Amino acid sequence: MLPTTLLALASLLPDASRITRRSAIFGAATSALPLPALAANDAIEANQLAIARRRYALGRPYAPKLSPDELEGLELLSRYADRATLGDLSYVDLMQGNGDAPADGALVYVHLKYWTGGWDRGQPVDSTYFATVPVGFTLGSANPFFAGLDAGVRTMKEGGWRRLVVPAALAFGDAGLKPAATASRKAVPPGAPLFVDVRLLDAGSGRCDDLIRVKGVKSAMCEAADVPMKRTPVTLPNFG
Repeated sequence: MLPTTLLALASLLPDASRITRRSAIFGAATSALPLPALAANDAIEANQLAIARRRYALGRPYAPKLSPDELEGLELLSRYADRATLGDLSYVDLMQGNGDAPADGALVYVHLKYWTGGWDRGQPVDSTYFATVPVGFTLGSANPFFAGLDAGVRTMKEGGWRRLVVPAALAFGDAGLKPAATASRKAVPPGAPLFVDVRLLDAGSGRCDDLIRVKGVKSAMCEAADVPMKRTPVTLPNFG
């Protein structure tokens, strides 16, 4: 198995099959925003989906590491699952967290990536994995991403993995994002919802904050064994 850091980078390689099939880091009501339909003539995808449904289950208990096959299987299941609603958001949990839920005002750390049009559609529009390390923001205050992220992580637990559909009103609105504003140089069209993949690595316990901000460790998943950075990170990336 590839080391965690290399797995994290694997989903960012320009080969679309690596991105969509090997994403690195790992319901109740159905949303009004439908997921892309499974093409009737896509026999390979249909077969993979049937296998994934036999082997894996969404909302699985927390595990510190998942096999590449399970990562791929959960991603595939999430694309065709019914989603629960959370206000104007909808979501599907791929893995439950094993820690506490974040409190308002907590400093939380996440890894996320997002697309327009559907999850896993090629390279993400933007992603914290581009810089390897997760980023932090204070829950309930302005953050460097978009309002829907704050709402989407509130009901997660530390260690959880969730996928969100964020309406434009809680993302980049009618303005969208120009290509120059994203790391991938892809635009977010005006009024487009975002398909977000988020891992809540620190819900306020301090495990990421201690390593990344205090000790200056370049840790993809907040693991103490990771290599110290040559310098302490300075500012959070600006996602628009």
